[in-house]
Amino acid sequence: MGNASTNRPHKFAAPALGRRALAAACLAIAPQAFAADVSASNAASPAAAEGTALQEIVITAERREESLDKVPISVTAFSQRTMDDLHIQSFADLATIVPGLIVTTPQAGNQENGDVAIRGIFANANAPTTQFYIDETPVAIRVLYSAGPSGSPRPMIFDLDHIEVLRGPQGTLFGSSAMGGAIRFITPQPGLDSSSGFAKADVSYTDTGSANYEAGAAYGAPIIDGKLGFRVSAWYQNQSGFIDKEDPYTGAITQRNANYGDNYVIRPAFTWAPNDGLTITPAFMFQHVYSANPNTYWLNDDLANPPPQQAFPNADDGRKISGAINEPYADDLRLASVAVKWKMPWATFQSDTSWLDRTSNSIDDFTRATEFIFGGVNSIPNLAHSYVNLLADSTYTHAVLQEFRLSSADPSARLTWVGGLFYRHAHQQNMQFLPGSLDPLAEAVAGENTLQFAGNPNYVVNGVVYNGFTQYQAVDISEAAFGEVTLEVLPRLKANVGVRVEHSIVEHQSQVSAGAVDGVNFVSTVSADQVGNPITPRYGLTWQYTDNDMVYVSAAKGYRAGGGNGATVVGNSICGPSLRALGLTSAPDSFASDGLWSYEIGAKDSLFDHRLAIEASAFYIDWSNIQTTVSLPSCAEGFTTNRGKAISDGFDLQAAAILAEGLKLNVNVGYTNAYYPNAAYGAPSNGVVPLLNAAGDKLPNVLPWTASANAEYSRAIDSLLPDSRGYLRLDYRWLSAANALNPNAAGFDSLVGPYQNPEYSILNVRLGVLHEGWDVSLYADNITRSDPTLRLNHDAGGDPILYSSAIRPLTFGVTAYYRY
Repeated sequence: MGNASTNRPHKFAAPALGRRALAAACLAIAPQAFAADVSASNAASPAAAEGTALQEIVITAERREESLDKVPISVTAFSQRTMDDLHIQSFADLATIVPGLIVTTPQAGNQENGDVAIRGIFANANAPTTQFYIDETPVAIRVLYSAGPSGSPRPMIFDLDHIEVLRGPQGTLFGSSAMGGAIRFITPQPGLDSSSGFAKADVSYTDTGSANYEAGAAYGAPIIDGKLGFRVSAWYQNQSGFIDKEDPYTGAITQRNANYGDNYVIRPAFTWAPNDGLTITPAFMFQHVYSANPNTYWLNDDLANPPPQQAFPNADDGRKISGAINEPYADDLRLASVAVKWKMPWATFQSDTSWLDRTSNSIDDFTRATEFIFGGVNSIPNLAHSYVNLLADSTYTHAVLQEFRLSSADPSARLTWVGGLFYRHAHQQNMQFLPGSLDPLAEAVAGENTLQFAGNPNYVVNGVVYNGFTQYQAVDISEAAFGEVTLEVLPRLKANVGVRVEHSIVEHQSQVSAGAVDGVNFVSTVSADQVGNPITPRYGLTWQYTDNDMVYVSAAKGYRAGGGNGATVVGNSICGPSLRALGLTSAPDSFASDGLWSYEIGAKDSLFDHRLAIEASAFYIDWSNIQTTVSLPSCAEGFTTNRGKAISDGFDLQAAAILAEGLKLNVNVGYTNAYYPNAAYGAPSNGVVPLLNAAGDKLPNVLPWTASANAEYSRAIDSLLPDSRGYLRLDYRWLSAANALNPNAAGFDSLVGPYQNPEYSILNVRLGVLHEGWDVSLYADNITRSDPTLRLNHDAGGDPILYSSAIRPLTFGVTAYYRY
């Protein structure tokens, strides 16, 4: 079953160039990476460490290799070295330093993922609005909440050449689900002529937790010079928990640091060059993510009417997880790919073939929610304390992809172009089981069995009893042809036109739902296929008025496919009160596609004798026919419908400066104003027309402001250690409060309140030494002990037990790198 807005989503509810450049030029190329993008081979040399020889970042935002400062798109790019310097270890970390990129705080029941938005364009379940790529493979998936939560896999950040965050619609070159933007994780290529690699070890301690460990290594080298090479990497991370688990009836601590977890990634790759210009690169990636419990805790001291202390008088008011069982989550991603690249004198041909297999499994404690929904309280008298009702969620995705591309060979030519064909077939399935009978609860509440009490029996299959069961599957097929042409119409003035013509099918959408908790006896539904033929163009003008300065304007269209609502909503009798409040008798069977137009103006400049670099852009997005999840609090469900339009406007700014010898500063700021321009109303119910949103209401989950800054001071310390430099780095990140929700809108949750997240900031400090390929540092993350109350939620409408998600407390440790 699905999630319902703020409710807990339970059953209810290019390779781096060898060329060296002056620091000034590199400021214009990659301001974000300025502080530490030193090539590995000269990391300890005085020139490199002083920031006078930085590594140039080459990106593929236009499906061909280009320097970042020449790409007329708002892009943030970070090399692996920069992410190591800033201690970026997860996608959530990345989102705190990229303007315009927002990740909602994951919550219990969907602890691996929060929704992702670029410039305010959130998926809000359903097909994604931000596309993730690992090299040339898209890995974002459709969310099928009707049978338990799911989300797109997030690649771990280790052994990457760089990451590209492309803001604004990228549907022309990257497909329909890149309507808000695209995020590309680009891996290093195996070496055919030279060897390279690095190793990392990290040991730390988390306040209120325990020790953390991390180790990884990557190495690439030729097997046959110029003909055959390899690269292999392996990484492991163990993170301690920092939230204890308690028995709510006795207050006894049953497990310390219960929200621990571990992750690992293994990736081998080979490149074969049978002749000049032709390379064949097979690769395989395996990623495992595990957490023993979510980073959520009870907010007992903030509750009222009635406070949970009445139900659980011994529950601790501190940060605790309360429940009888652990709630583990495991996610395994397997990705096999073969890239064939043939460089000809006049063009480059590339073929990318991939196979993706992803499985995830989780257990969630649904005991308190079941008690509240059926009994009206969180601790039912006469119900044994040992009673447990849990959700077992299982998700898988199988996807195959084939893409062919042909692009012009000379990026400096007056006419450049790229074109290709694309095919992707993805099969997804979610299953959710609630094992065991509802009889003990029904007996305690009303002295009846499940059928007498709930109106529907338990579901029995193969002799196994479930009080709820759902299974939902869907197949997404995308076939497309795309192309883009850039022409220098006048000296330094270029015009580009691109278009993607796609045939999109969502088919085989079927769901089985059964059991008392699902409000049905047994229902099997098949939704009609959703077929679309979107055309997503992009237009732009670029004026490179000096070698280091440019301004551009662009207009682009974005699109994503529709889908179906499942039987857990369409046929669920428990959802009736919430549907009637919206003026509905039932939820719609399906929803249509939505789309947007984005208009952008931007500039990339290097100033003051190349001591200051600025990249800025402003945007205006008109989003129509929006796929919107509507909450149904009575059953903690939700359904998707197409509702109205939204406007998102704002800007992003990235700047880097050399303030003095050895002193560097990077600043990133993003502002997003996303709102509904018109009021929307539901169907009349008993003479009352429910307000869905008022004109001017802000979109939920969108943070208006994000900002980050990092400063580094380094100097030679030859008197202490020959040929070495010491450095001090400060990293500050600030996120504004989320927009307030309208208390007059239907479905407003008064217990959660209008404010989803408060503003908060994080300060990290690192002190280190560079010496002959070594980088050893001491660090403290979240040194200000920031502890915001994030993603306030509960299991069902009216349930007084609230949960909050936590960020990692103060963590201090030591990191050692060796690059060669």
